Amino acid sequence: MSRQSSLTWTKLLDGSTEMSKPKRKRAFKVSLSIGILLLATGVALWLYTDWVIKNHEQMLNNSDLTSQQRDAWQGSLEWWTDTKRKYYNPISVILIAAGLSTIECAIIYAIVQPKQKVEASLTSVKT
Repeated sequence: MSRQSSLTWTKLLDGSTEMSKPKRKRAFKVSLSIGILLLATGVALWLYTDWVIKNHEQMLNNSDLTSQQRDAWQGSLEWWTDTKRKYYNPISVILIAAGLSTIECAIIYAIVQPKQKVEASLTSVKT
């Protein structure tokens, strides 16, 4: 193999060609979008369950309810608070943590990536 083709293959394998720059930008945008989506979903789930529980508490404070309606709202409130504690809060925390981690990794990767490119090109020049 000639020296020119060997350098071309080295550039392709290192990812130091100009075509990889749009791919890096796209990967950054995609990972950032996924992180934002996970974060927004976790916060929305958390806020929705709080909103439902507060509405149930307001309905129980309503004096126009019959005892049967009050029992139904009380049972529903107990179900929502129990389900929120067991399922919705952990899922929300996991989604928020995953979203923040994804956003942080995307930002760190975007900051560190140019340094890795310079180091990779220096090692390919030395060899």
